[in-house]
Amino acid sequence: MSTGRPDPPGPGPEPDRPHPADPAARPGRPAGSPGTGPAQARDQERARARVRAREQARTHAHGQADEREPGRAPAVHGRPAGPAARALRAAVGAAGLAVTGYGVAGLLGDPYVHEPLGVVRWAVAAVVLHDGVWVPLVLLAGLATGRLLPPWLRGPVRAGLLTAAALTAVALPVLLRSGEDHGNPSLLPLDYLRGWLACLAAVAAATAAVVLLRAVRRRGAARRGAAGAGGRRRTD
Repeated sequence: MSTGRPDPPGPGPEPDRPHPADPAARPGRPAGSPGTGPAQARDQERARARVRAREQARTHAHGQADEREPGRAPAVHGRPAGPAARALRAAVGAAGLAVTGYGVAGLLGDPYVHEPLGVVRWAVAAVVLHDGVWVPLVLLAGLATGRLLPPWLRGPVRAGLLTAAALTAVALPVLLRSGEDHGNPSLLPLDYLRGWLACLAAVAAATAAVVLLRAVRRRGAARRGAAGAGGRRRTD
């Protein structure tokens, strides 16, 4: 029975569906949209590589990542926090006071020490020399290496310089008095210059070994990163 209304049109032919391998068929990339050509793909890959490089530089700025748990205060490297740390500091301070008291008692009661005030003056001079000369030099060396060297190289070089300077400070008195035995050959019986140079050579060799090891590790990490980037580029 006809109602006088025209029949609705049929579904018509089904539109062509793009092949899944077609880049235009990927979600978020309609056909004809920018960013699907080879040049745009290379630009996007370069941008992603720059972002990854910046993230790696921030992560390895000081040789290791600063891992922090959510909701926890930042950890201070080298200073454990909490009651255990306070107890440890108190124990170390008490031990230091005990050793100091033992030294003072031995100084005052030693029959071979005829001038205790001379020893006190020597101790005060040592403290002044340490805080007035040694510490500023160490700080200046740390500042110079921080300005001139990359982050991964600063630690080994600073450790080597500090060790060499400490050895020199210890060896300086005997180096300056070499050959002054005052008729007693057993007073300074060794070749202290040769021993000092041998110690410096050992420190330099150890520092060079650590630097070489770090350089090899960095090169390996860079190669793995380049291989991973190449694999992702082929996958894209």
